[in-house]
Amino acid sequence: MIIILKKNILYFNLIFFLFLSNITLSSQTNTKNIIKRGLVDDLEKLGLHTGDLAFFQNKEFYGQLTQIGTLSPFTHSAMIVIDENNNILLTHATNNYYDGFVIPVIGEKKPRSGVILTRLDDLFLSTDNKISGFYKRIWIRKLKDSLITHPSAKAVLKLYKKYKDYPFETSSLNFILSTFDLYIDGKDVLSFAKDKKLMCSEYISYLFKELSFPIHLKELPRETTPVDIYTQINDFYDPPVIYEFENGKYHIVSNY
Repeated sequence: MIIILKKNILYFNLIFFLFLSNITLSSQTNTKNIIKRGLVDDLEKLGLHTGDLAFFQNKEFYGQLTQIGTLSPFTHSAMIVIDENNNILLTHATNNYYDGFVIPVIGEKKPRSGVILTRLDDLFLSTDNKISGFYKRIWIRKLKDSLITHPSAKAVLKLYKKYKDYPFETSSLNFILSTFDLYIDGKDVLSFAKDKKLMCSEYISYLFKELSFPIHLKELPRETTPVDIYTQINDFYDPPVIYEFENGKYHIVSNY
């Protein structure tokens, strides 16, 4: 028998995650707070392009579980799209649930979960009337123009239409287990069956592949987490612009 763990971790952590297997990413409680969106200034001054990426750190309970389970600060990842009217949009796979609120989906009458298209600034939000930010930290990483040609918005939106009917993977267990490989006699016993449900980083992996990005992630899309993407794109993406929440808005705290 051969057992290989993908990360150098304490085994009891894995047992802890299995104990929490009944927890899902959609099991949050509606706190009936007041939501405020667009709490950021001058995103257009960043010079963003289609193909840039955004990463998020959620402060909620399930977000903390995700951070522990994936051994990273990241709870969500998404791709930026600049449409023909220079609107800064975001395509991502998400439960789209913020303390009982949902964010509008571009071009649709009703908000929903799954693979969606939203405004980027809508993710700079507070669910307690601007007392605190829903996200502790937001990272924006821009493609290095000299190494990769930015994909067209048309190409990314075509892929969005292909995947937009795919549901979001709500199982926190599946998300956490994607961090680990446990091989017994050559078989990864922690892998789970492939289906149409997508995790955020899984969706980004498919976008990379279908946009012909020269980024070769080490894991299969189903096994890729936001931290895998964040750490494996360094050759092709600039260091991050980092936002944190203070005094009712998100502000840049680090800018390369």
